[in-house]
Amino acid sequence: PGAIEFGKIDQGEANRRTTKVYYAGRPDWQIVDVKSNRPWLRPELKEVNRGGGRVTYEISVDVGGGADGFFQDELIVMTNDRSMPRIPLRVTGQVQSALTISPRSISLGSLKPGETVQKRMVLIGKQPFTIGSLEAEGWDIQYNASAEPKKTHVLLTEFTPMTVNAGPLKTQLRVSAAESSISAKALVTADIRDR
Repeated sequence: PGAIEFGKIDQGEANRRTTKVYYAGRPDWQIVDVKSNRPWLRPELKEVNRGGGRVTYEISVDVGGGADGFFQDELIVMTNDRSMPRIPLRVTGQVQSALTISPRSISLGSLKPGETVQKRMVLIGKQPFTIGSLEAEGWDIQYNASAEPKKTHVLLTEFTPMTVNAGPLKTQLRVSAAESSISAKALVTADIRDR
């Protein structure tokens, strides 16, 4: 097919899809490389058959850590054919997070440097988990988390801006489960006022 479709895949699980490229014509025609512009989209190339002016290649793609939500991207198939040196190969899928944060967007309003605001968050996992870390660049975050693995954690979280510069502050909150690669993200926004 002209595209590789992963469909719905679970975050953190190994996923691989394969497609074949068939060519008939020049006996020296080759695919020399397959390039990806995403570090988590990892292609692998293998020549499986050549003879009689025909060649077959197999392109396998792994989706690694770092992919989140719906993705639609391209791999570039590089050939030794001057008339068509680059062939795009579309790759789509949806990574379903094993961990979700509610709300996905956390607005903290207008704050002075050093001022603290509390927000309630709910973390839901597909399997019981404990919270490993809660981090957002530019913020000191305090929370009380249960040491007991649970599917749902309700946190009262305190956010304190660490910056002394006035203006809007927008960053990603990243929550990671302890002893696992499972993580989730939310957007944190605030407006920092002068003292």
